Amino acid sequence: MRVNTRDMDARENLITLLQQAHAGEFGAALELATRLRNEAHRFDAPFYRPRALNVLAWIWRELGRPELARDLATEAFETCSGGEGRDAEREPAANALLALGESAVLAGDPATAVDFLGQIDPLLSRGVGYAWRIELRQLELLARLDAPRAEELRDIARLRGSSKYEALALAHLGRPTQAAAVAAQTGSDWLLAAVATPGEAGQAVVRLAERLPAELRAEFLARGALTHRHQ
Repeated sequence: MRVNTRDMDARENLITLLQQAHAGEFGAALELATRLRNEAHRFDAPFYRPRALNVLAWIWRELGRPELARDLATEAFETCSGGEGRDAEREPAANALLALGESAVLAGDPATAVDFLGQIDPLLSRGVGYAWRIELRQLELLARLDAPRAEELRDIARLRGSSKYEALALAHLGRPTQAAAVAAQTGSDWLLAAVATPGEAGQAVVRLAERLPAELRAEFLARGALTHRHQ
């Protein structure tokens, strides 16, 4: 099944919107992810629907809509039947659990977060593409709840060559200057806003807001997930 958006293959669209979201281009990523979700539903393309929902959950959480993000992650998880059945469903199911775990972390509910994150391990034990990326994000969320896990995250991130998670680990270890230096290598204002000192992070947040549609800026600045990281 091929789902086309502006004559691009759906898989290419998925890669593009992930790149946009990681870079902090949330407006463009939101538009593309919404289009991909709608076309996946329209053309009954189950491979793409939960993946689009997972990206939408992440974007809306960053933009300041945690309830909507949680609902989208729940729909993503239910769409792929909790990862049962086809092998291809385990990856989006695991990512939906990550999204639900992060929503619980931000809501101040660590017990629920740990429960969601614990459900990921059985999925990974059965084989999932790019499982190491899921494991790094799982560990980063656990490090938010248990600070000593940050050293483990740093070591594994360096082993895997992941600047993103190395920067996040350094931030959890209380080394924002080092974290910012690593984040700068990625070119991501989102990552810089997440790990840098308050002054540098604030400048990155302003740049992110400037690239958003006007109707999304105020909520992003007031309620976005980045505001929780610096409270």
